[in-house]
Amino acid sequence: MITPRVKFFATLSFAVSLLAPATVQADWSSLSVSVEEVESDWFFENNSRRSRITRLNLNFEEKTSAELRVGANMGRVSARLSNTIGPRETQRFDASYFGVYLRYPLPLGEYFALHSKMTYQYHSGSENSIEDDAEDKIDWREFSLELGLSARLGNFRVTPYAIYSDVSGEIVGESATDAFESDNDISGGVNLDLFLEPTSYVRLRLSTGDSEEVSLIFAREF
Repeated sequence: MITPRVKFFATLSFAVSLLAPATVQADWSSLSVSVEEVESDWFFENNSRRSRITRLNLNFEEKTSAELRVGANMGRVSARLSNTIGPRETQRFDASYFGVYLRYPLPLGEYFALHSKMTYQYHSGSENSIEDDAEDKIDWREFSLELGLSARLGNFRVTPYAIYSDVSGEIVGESATDAFESDNDISGGVNLDLFLEPTSYVRLRLSTGDSEEVSLIFAREF
């Protein structure tokens, strides 16, 4: 379900994508902006908590001579964690993040391609609360491997994919540190791309499994 927050970020992302040709540096071969909402379970020592991550992402990518893509991304994150043992039902965190990745598309004829991607991201932030003066700090890391097979017909491209992701981190309070990690790390989904021009497209990304994701992505190559 796309929430009002996602709709707001999607509008902002679209505006940034329209400005991309004027702002991108020549050193980069593509730029994309996206808004992502991901739900998954994070496992602490004594309980499991449901996380909902809303991420606004700016992504840069460079193509090497061997067709390997090297990329970096950064953005802002809003994290909400269910809380069954604390004084509040939900904890809210604001964070920033930075990530790097390698991506390799392998053509399989005129209409098909095999896609692989390896990503590492680091997030850091603090609790957004007005109920008390104490603010918990949060840090987490995410590593993922993705493999997909795409088929393109005209202006449309469909890419079913499987993804392995591993999340680990900690919440640091005044008196304690709670470590957490993800479990059941395999998810599957599909990317639905509509090409507006030969070098630009809009992507709807959907996944289910350990991570349930809805993302809207605007991308342009140069």
